[in-house]
Amino acid sequence: MSSNNLNRKLKLRITFDTGKEPYLLDISSFLYDLELLHDYLVMVLDEDYSRYKFSQYFYYRKGRRLKEIQRLRLAKITKASPLTIELILNITIPPISVDVAFVSASAGAAYLLSLAVQKWIMLPHNKEKARAEAAKFRAAARITDLQADLLEEDVEEKRRLREMIPVHDSLRRRLSDSPLKATNMELSIEDEDEPSGHTNT
Repeated sequence: MSSNNLNRKLKLRITFDTGKEPYLLDISSFLYDLELLHDYLVMVLDEDYSRYKFSQYFYYRKGRRLKEIQRLRLAKITKASPLTIELILNITIPPISVDVAFVSASAGAAYLLSLAVQKWIMLPHNKEKARAEAAKFRAAARITDLQADLLEEDVEEKRRLREMIPVHDSLRRRLSDSPLKATNMELSIEDEDEPSGHTNT
């Protein structure tokens, strides 16, 4: 990929229908599981982690030594009804002038994370809007329909070869069973960007 890749910040904003005051444990568990899912997707797609062995240590706080720039960050959390969280993901995308040969691990992980929010966390009657938000992000990150399909196939193949199915299924179950259900998801990429020589972050 071109050395003129752009480093940008993706904001992922999720709004929840909590009804009564949520338990602190429900919120903290959800946030940790969401971070686990993000880290899992990055480590599957980024070849720098190809030798990482997924085990029970993956779930430990220091069990996933991601690069600093790849870590998921919390920009804002609003408890006042409705509960809202805003996350920051650093992604790498190619400039418009470049033909995309493949999708960076960071952009691919962000896109697949948005799909997981839509499928596992979003209330049924809100999924269509979430699907539109994911499609909007995909276009902004220059991920084609074919590449989107290949991303999902790539993760499926790697989780089978690297014996990660129990981790994937555990994360899906934990997030799907969370009492926190989303009513809205918004994705936006900040306009500011800077050239980068990295190809896989």
